[in-house]
Amino acid sequence: MRYPDEDGDGFGDPAGGQHVCGAAPPGFVENSFDCYDGNADAHPDHLGHHVAHRGDGSFDYDCDGFESLEAARQATCGPWPGCETAGGKGTGWVGSFPACGEEGAWMFDCDQRFLWTHCRQEVDRGRLAACR
Repeated sequence: MRYPDEDGDGFGDPAGGQHVCGAAPPGFVENSFDCYDGNADAHPDHLGHHVAHRGDGSFDYDCDGFESLEAARQATCGPWPGCETAGGKGTGWVGSFPACGEEGAWMFDCDQRFLWTHCRQEVDRGRLAACR
């Protein structure tokens, strides 16, 4: 069987298999592993994360059947003392996790303020949630 590879990513569309003798003709490959043949970034070997869906409303770029949020962790800041987020320990989403491609509040820093008696979050309130 040979499978069409419309997006040229080297992975074929399982719905369009054809019996072909010999080498695969141009535009066809020998595997049927593509989960969305309309986007060259959507295939089983993809490792990147995206803030826009792949073209069909899904963020499943790596074809594992799931939409995986790039940074699925809740922010922590404090309690005082020890507000710092050294090593990224305090970075994360503030409140609930946004859906893939949606805006959320991302805490990127947490500092001690006011004579070292309070913690202050520094938050990007318009960060888009990247997924694969």
